[in-house]
Amino acid sequence: MSLVLLNPNVGALNARCVVQIGSDTLFLGDDNIYSLSTANQSASIQPRLVGSERVRETLSSINLTAREAAWALHLPSRNEVWFAIPTGSSQVPDTLLVGRYNPSNGTEGSSLVWSVRRGMDARC
Repeated sequence: MSLVLLNPNVGALNARCVVQIGSDTLFLGDDNIYSLSTANQSASIQPRLVGSERVRETLSSINLTAREAAWALHLPSRNEVWFAIPTGSSQVPDTLLVGRYNPSNGTEGSSLVWSVRRGMDARC
């Protein structure tokens, strides 16, 4: 995978917060989770928001001073993508944003159903 600048106003927290799911690329920004599949399909330079309201609320408590500790992981055997983030004053990821998809509906970000798992020790 190769990353290029599409929009200078939107970006990943760090290089470990980008994950490919099928033909889609998702990344964790400081305020939401974004999909690049629509940017590729429509020749747009605007990534599409795919995080739920719960994801956005959780990201409002992210510890941006520890942004380098955040990470993403695709678990195809579970049909899930995980984004681990430090929240509050935590210096290590303590919250997981978990997106689950149904492969029969496609694997693009728009088919994700989100849950939040708090109180984790999600160091990678």
